[in-house]
Amino acid sequence: MTMQHLTQAKDYFDARFQLPHDDTHNYAPDLFSVLDALHWHGNSQILRDALPCGVETLGFTDFLNTMAYLGYAPKIVSLRKNKINPEMLPCLFVPQGAKVGEVLFSEADENIKGSAFIFRADSDGAEYSSKNMMSAAGSNVKWFTRLLKRFDGVFPQVLTASLVINLLTLVTPLFMMSVYDKVIGAHSPATLEYLLAGVLLAITVEFTLRFLRARSLSWFGARIDYIVSNAILERILALPASFTERTSVAAQLSRLKAFESVREFFTGSLFLSFIEFPFTLVLLVALAFIAGPLVVIPLIIAALYALLLIAMQPRLKESTLQMATATAERQNMNIETLSKQESLRSAGGFDAWIARFERISARSAFAGYKYHQAVSVIDTVSQGLLVLGGVAMIYFGVERIWAEQMSMGGMIAILILTWRILTPLQMTCTAVPRLGQVMRNIHQINRLMDLKPEYDVYQSTREVPSFDGDIEFHNVGLRYAKDAAPIYAGLSFKAKSGQIIAITGSNSTGKSTTLKLVSGLYHPQAGAVRIDGIDIRQIDPKKLRQGIAYVGQDPDFFTASIEDNLRLVKPDASKDAIKAAIHKAGLETWLEKLPDGLATLVGHGGITIQTGVRYQLALARAYLQDSKIILIDEMPYEFLNGEAGQYFHQFLQQAKGKYTVLFVTYRKDYIEIADQVIQLYQDERPQVKGTTNA
Repeated sequence: MTMQHLTQAKDYFDARFQLPHDDTHNYAPDLFSVLDALHWHGNSQILRDALPCGVETLGFTDFLNTMAYLGYAPKIVSLRKNKINPEMLPCLFVPQGAKVGEVLFSEADENIKGSAFIFRADSDGAEYSSKNMMSAAGSNVKWFTRLLKRFDGVFPQVLTASLVINLLTLVTPLFMMSVYDKVIGAHSPATLEYLLAGVLLAITVEFTLRFLRARSLSWFGARIDYIVSNAILERILALPASFTERTSVAAQLSRLKAFESVREFFTGSLFLSFIEFPFTLVLLVALAFIAGPLVVIPLIIAALYALLLIAMQPRLKESTLQMATATAERQNMNIETLSKQESLRSAGGFDAWIARFERISARSAFAGYKYHQAVSVIDTVSQGLLVLGGVAMIYFGVERIWAEQMSMGGMIAILILTWRILTPLQMTCTAVPRLGQVMRNIHQINRLMDLKPEYDVYQSTREVPSFDGDIEFHNVGLRYAKDAAPIYAGLSFKAKSGQIIAITGSNSTGKSTTLKLVSGLYHPQAGAVRIDGIDIRQIDPKKLRQGIAYVGQDPDFFTASIEDNLRLVKPDASKDAIKAAIHKAGLETWLEKLPDGLATLVGHGGITIQTGVRYQLALARAYLQDSKIILIDEMPYEFLNGEAGQYFHQFLQQAKGKYTVLFVTYRKDYIEIADQVIQLYQDERPQVKGTTNA
């Protein structure tokens, strides 16, 4: 890590958070001081990736998340402030009961209880980040199970609160029984007042516990949502390009949406039903104490619920699978329709396409009908069993009253207890179909997290490599699939630093793929690709791509300002560097016509960029990156024939001796600029022409 990179990171941070240092709720002023004290090695790009997007202040959780992302996950220790020793510094101290903490760089004298968040590299206390969760591949413990174990402190609190709540629910039926049996018959207002005071106290405590439990579960759901959503997206982005390119957009969207039902389950009433289900034993004991043998009625109903689920399970499983398959098929076609509207219009194939969609939609609707029919059977029968249980309790309860084995107050009490017992059972029964979906989605998440990424998204402290620009292909062979014919074989050449390399050939000969081999998006099945004498397989793929400028055949831009899109590759770029890149790409005249200039929004809610300008912006972004290696895919003829093409032609001429440029072209006037020309053929060995052939 050079001092220059550290200074650039500090400058970027100061520009991002130009805020007063007296804001106790903002930890931005302390972040870089903590990193400096921990001797952090990183640059502005690493810092940009770690910071939360779109915030003007750095809150408590944002601060901890940022530290964890940078490799300093906090270890939490409960102690008094004056007991913090120098080995724990720097740390974040939060007094007991407070929501705002203080970053400490030296020992303190105050005798205050609280929690110290101690930051150490590769700490085991990853409480606020999914960093240590991302290494689940190859583990015997499933990823989601490991995630839930991080919340071991929450579940005992929730279960304890649920136990006390269920004990307090006994107060209402006992109150009703006492009123009917003791107060009304004895005409005792004093007893009623005492009973009322007691039941009001119980209701208050129960309400408080329910509120605290709901808050804990809301926090748990929010944390799960944050961690899993980030982890899923990070894992998808970290998968090899060859893996994601073979997967449809709909399939990748389903991975992102898989957690929605899981999140809704953990934050909804169904999860509470499952939590309270074990504590129905408390109510059963109370029911047995009051009603004696009538306790078998809810037990029989519970057995009937179980038999209902067992009987419906095969039908439910089949209909769920059919609905999931049909829904995915329809979603695939929806996405394909939206992405290929122009082709459909030009081919005049709307009628055939709509007919196909109608068939798929009919299958999806019928599968949904069968699934919901199975669910409605469970709902209807379970509701009927709930009513049947209540009726049975009334019938046999009346007989016990006639036999003077139970009072009228006892009758009211056992009815209340019966509903309290059977309602969670009925909700659990009706929730089983959704539970099956949740478990399948959790399984899908586990399978995704078990896939091996091509790089560790949290290895962020490594410095972005600075290449000299020597590129070597040694007997490289490539095929897209194991059973497919090779794209080419035996490609060998050496490009010295500062050379211009033109890649040409007919369609489907691997021109764009050759550029992707240099950037590590693809790996050769034979031979090796080396940069500065190092096999690129030994270089972290993420850092490799951050050290190489790349202009794709169809450049994309994100919904943000033009300046933000340019800074994507170099967030600490100066205004002068941005102006120089814009000038080199020939964009000055176009920008002057925009009322907001570089601040103009592109994408949703902003301007639409014309095709030629998109390539100019992509080139400007590559120039701004200032990498020694620049990869440029094929540019359209219209672009090359215009004024923008002249700027590009001029850049290639001026790049000689400064940058190693690999570019794809058919144009002879551009090929003539190159020091070497790689000619690719179908079913033939590539040819390399130039002064430094391997």
